[in-house]
Amino acid sequence: MVIEHKPYDQKADVFSFGIVLWEMLTEKLPYEHLSPLQAAVGVIQKGLRPKIPRHTHPKLVELLHWCWHQDSSLRPNFSEILEFLPRVTKTVC
Repeated sequence: MVIEHKPYDQKADVFSFGIVLWEMLTEKLPYEHLSPLQAAVGVIQKGLRPKIPRHTHPKLVELLHWCWHQDSSLRPNFSEILEFLPRVTKTVC
């Protein structure tokens, strides 16, 4: 992964997309109680993820978990996210 100075691909960006989506849903900063280094170590070594609010739509929860999968090879690519998003909007709206 990026923080570990290992080879990485666009799946690292998918993780980041999930973080941005979480920020838009919560209007908060993730890991605000941690230093950047503590947050990075927590994400890599302990599987730390931002807490998803209880009121979040189940399809968005599913998408966040998918984007944040610990095994980056099991995260979606952006074309899969683009296919998934219309299903979310159909159930949310």
